[in-house]
Amino acid sequence: MDLRQLTADDVPRVHRMQTAAYSAQLVESPEIFAAIIARGTSWGLFCPASGELAGYVLTHELGDGSLVPPPLHQPPTCVPKHATEHCRAFVHDVTVDARWRRQGLGSRLARHALAHFAAAQPRCRELHLVAVNGSEPFWRGQGFVDAP
Repeated sequence: MDLRQLTADDVPRVHRMQTAAYSAQLVESPEIFAAIIARGTSWGLFCPASGELAGYVLTHELGDGSLVPPPLHQPPTCVPKHATEHCRAFVHDVTVDARWRRQGLGSRLARHALAHFAAAQPRCRELHLVAVNGSEPFWRGQGFVDAP
């Protein structure tokens, strides 16, 4: 699988994949995906032979004063104003197409996002997420702990 940064051209595929994986109240609009992908901190795994999207991770930075988790169905708006300002990061979504599950792709995507934000230290001090659909064991396996 080839890992690359997502672009606006990937929004329809990402939206279809999320729609297939989550309940309707958790599915974001294509416009929200486009706003998150435009931040430049989202990646996809693509099959080299077909170019098919097998999975993706959407992440973005949050300013220190922003809500965690950020509200659904709204574009991320509170971001650091200056390169030296501290921030927090949010894993919005990791999804793997049902045909590609149980092959370690979700872990690969999560590790890539974690490494990206670890490299941003000490500016990005925290990484947050909301585990849905029973994914808590997966995220604990990636080193996350339950919030108090």
